[in-house]
Amino acid sequence: MKTRALWQVIEDDDYESAAAMLRTGARVDARGPSGLTPLMIAAGHGNLRTVELLLDHAADALCVDARAGVSVLHKACQGGSLDVVRLLVEKGG
Repeated sequence: MKTRALWQVIEDDDYESAAAMLRTGARVDARGPSGLTPLMIAAGHGNLRTVELLLDHAADALCVDARAGVSVLHKACQGGSLDVVRLLVEKGG
């Protein structure tokens, strides 16, 4: 069985696997090949529960994808979830 990276389980909206990986020390801000962090991916999906999980594990809400100039807040706006946008603004993102 091939081990998936955190960004992959976030991309697949697999909350339970993400939570388990974070409990065992997965790097919360490890970027995938697209240059996005797991938090950027979850925000882009509008997945509030996963965004909360990542922030609880100290994900960087202020990171930017230098290639595209995209922030976590940009991704949240693209994802269309007002709840995710509000949460990020409250957290200083």
